[in-house]
Amino acid sequence: MRQAAAARSKPAQGSAQPDPWLASTPQEYRYQLHLLQVWSGASLQTICYSTGPDEWDISRIPYSTLHDALNHKRLRMPSLYVVRAIVTACGADVNEWVDVWRAINMKEFTRSNPPPAGLKT
Repeated sequence: MRQAAAARSKPAQGSAQPDPWLASTPQEYRYQLHLLQVWSGASLQTICYSTGPDEWDISRIPYSTLHDALNHKRLRMPSLYVVRAIVTACGADVNEWVDVWRAINMKEFTRSNPPPAGLKT
C-alpha cells in the first residue's frame, strides 16, 4: 500500500514545465516553445482565441503563424509578439521566455552581422 501511495505522489517523469534557458539556438528555442504548448495542454485553437495582458487580442494571430512558430526546423527566431501570445496562453513566465528570446536573437544577429572594425562592443 505504501509503495502505491508513494508512486502516486511522485511526479511523472517529464512533468516539469519546459525551461527556455536550455535553448541556445532558434531551433532549440522553438522546440522548447512547442514543449511548453504540449505541456500546458493548450491547443493552437485555444491560443488563437486567448487574450493577453491588458486584453490585447491574440486572435489576430493566424493559426498558421502559431503553427510555424512551433516548428523547430525553422532557422530563425519566431516573432516576439507570437512568442508572448503562446507563452501567455500557456500560463508560463513571459518575462523569462522573452529574456531567452532576446539573448538568442542578439547572438544570432551578431553572428550574422559582425560589428564594424572600429566599433567597440
